[in-house]
Formats: sequence, C-alpha cells, structure tokens
Amino acid sequence: MSTLSALWNWGTKTLLNAGIDTAQLDAQFILEHACGMSLTQLTQNLDATVEVPTKDQFKSLIKQRSLRLPIAQLIGKWPFRAHDYWIENQVLVPRPETEHLIDHAITLINLNQTQSPLIIECGSGSGIIPCELAFAFPKAQIHTWDISPTAIHATRKNCDYHGLHSISISEGDFFESSKKIQSMIKTSDSLPLVISNPPYIPHHEIETLMPEVKNHDPHIALDGGVDGLDFYRQFITLLSGHNSLFLAEIGSDQKPALIDLIQSHSHTISDYQFHEDYQGHPRCLMIRFHASPPLF
Repeated sequence: MSTLSALWNWGTKTLLNAGIDTAQLDAQFILEHACGMSLTQLTQNLDATVEVPTKDQFKSLIKQRSLRLPIAQLIGKWPFRAHDYWIENQVLVPRPETEHLIDHAITLINLNQTQSPLIIECGSGSGIIPCELAFAFPKAQIHTWDISPTAIHATRKNCDYHGLHSISISEGDFFESSKKIQSMIKTSDSLPLVISNPPYIPHHEIETLMPEVKNHDPHIALDGGVDGLDFYRQFITLLSGHNSLFLAEIGSDQKPALIDLIQSHSHTISDYQFHEDYQGHPRCLMIRFHASPPLF
C-alpha cells in the first residue's frame, strides 16, 4: 500500500521528468482530486495509506498530465478567484491574466457609481468573466456571446452551478449581432461596459505555444489573425460613435501596435489606458468611446 506522501513525491518526480515546471503543485491538485481531499486534509494525513483504486486513478492522471494535457481539463474543475468552475475540453482554460481584466472591470464600474451596469461580453468561454462580474454586481444586466456550442454549454453549466440565472447567454457570432448590441448600448441608463478576452495570438505564433495551449485550447479562442489585432479592429468598428467603455485583455507586446490603431480612430475615442500585470507587462486595454454628434 502507498501513502499519500509517497504518491505525492512520485507524482512530483514524474512531472518534473516530463519537463513540467509546476510539478509539485500539479501533483498536489491531482492528489486532492483523486482522494477527494482538501490541501489541509492532505497535509494532515500524509502517512495515511491509499486504496488501490485511488492510487490507480492518481497514477493515470499523472501520466496524462506528463503528456501535457492541461490539469484543469484533467480534473474537470478549476479554482478562479474565490470560486470553482467546471472546465470542459476544447474550452479556453482560465488563466491568472484574466483576473486582472476582471479586477479592472470592477474598478471601472465602481468609478461610474452604478450598481446595475450593462455589461456585454464577447467570448464567454467557461463563463468565468460574466459569473465573476455577477458576483460583484448582483443587479447588473449581463449579456455574453460565444460562437462555440461547447463554450456555451460550459457557460450555462457554470451559471447554473453558481445559481446565476439572470445572465443572458447567446450562441453565435458576436459581431453579427452588432445592431442589437449597439441598440442596447444606446438605450442603456448607465455607461455600458463591453469586455472581452479575445483571440490575440498572431496566427504564425500559435505553433510556438506550450503544448497545453496549442494542442488543447481551441484555436478559435487563440488566433487573432496575421498580427493578432483582428478582434480589436472589429471592436473599434462596432463601438465607434457609441458612448461606452471597452476593456480587453491584450498580448504583452501589443501595446505599440494598439496605440497606432487607437490613434487612427481618435475622432471617436475620448481616452484610453493600458494596465500592467504583476510582471509589469501591459495586459489590459481600456478605451472610452464617445457618441457621434447629431447630424443636425
């Protein structure tokens, strides 16, 4: 019989040999999942023996992780901020960078002093962003779109899991709903926030990404076109002339190109700001659009 400690050490060593930098932490998450324990329970029972079925499940998951399957997809649930979310295959795995996006969204909404904001999201993925904003602003009007049926299923599952039934979830191309979105913005009583973690990886760079990303994240959620800026161009076209805030995650090296893009549309933009992540890299972009003046 193996102990929890022995399995944890074996899992860590196996993942280190596979070149995984987060080996000890990944082995911990997988052991917690296989045993149905919290970290506290795990550390308090390191000398406890593990039954054969649990040991076999743990070793199977470790071997799959050593083949670079994302740990969130292996476990099926992943912590994000203060909540757990169901994760499905072929849906973008939430990353720490998106926490910055949500933090800045909450700050922007609070600065506008409204508790019932209109929030419109492009690309729901697992539903992380709309759920977290619904927790922060229970009276918010939140609408989210995704073109992927799998992502829509994951979003609905997480909304149901957290009891967030007021979020409007739409399947389809966000930009094909432009007239509906512009009408919602125009008739809003508060300053609307359009938020997204869009595809922003240049097409030619996708094959250089980590195996967990390039082989398991959906490319439709990664590929931002030749220069990675395709979606930002579409957002600017959509929101030009409509009084609104736009907040998006960006690539850490895209700030200069985005400044050029923004300045070429300065006639419709009141302000823009870049916000850095914990490593000091530009990670979020905020643009304030103003309404077009009346023609007469």
